[in-house]
Amino acid sequence: MNFQQECPKNGIYLKIPYNAKRILIAHELGHIVNKELMDGIKDNEEMANLFAFIALEDKMHFYQKKCKKFTPDSNLQIFNDILNICPIPPNAQNH
Repeated sequence: MNFQQECPKNGIYLKIPYNAKRILIAHELGHIVNKELMDGIKDNEEMANLFAFIALEDKMHFYQKKCKKFTPDSNLQIFNDILNICPIPPNAQNH
């Protein structure tokens, strides 16, 4: 992905895909963390990219590994889980 020609210099990214926006936001947060929170760390593009990588990888790991047991495999599983936990009695009236 190379959006440098499409992106204005003022940091407003309107016509790029959602995932690219997430990467750019994580990168810019890296600059903020480097400048404001990390003493003795030189702020540059490489360090901002490193922060973006760590942030996005950690989020991916969180959802794919740690939360896997909490996430359904499909919409049908959600529906079946609801009906198993909250069954509708056969004689229930429609209200």
